Amino acid sequence: MELVISSGRPIAQIASDIGVNEGTLGTWVRKYREEHPDRFVTEEKAPVSWKEHQKALAENAKLKQESSSWEKSAPSLQRSNGRRFLRVHRS
Repeated sequence: MELVISSGRPIAQIASDIGVNEGTLGTWVRKYREEHPDRFVTEEKAPVSWKEHQKALAENAKLKQESSSWEKSAPSLQRSNGRRFLRVHRS
């Protein structure tokens, strides 16, 4: 159990690593969590106001637009046979 709890890795990956069926390990983890709820206390986050949500959406849209513009105008760096060369996009 300690490996699943402390590593943060997916149960499927740990199950594969230790040679246990994923479903079996999942069941063990679920039962352990039910028996030890204090080890899995999560901090509940306060709800975000509508104004803050809208501000974050607007900022995200602006950043996406800036990123898209930059990708179109920036030169791209590529590899060819282990050598680097610069390809410039012309408008």
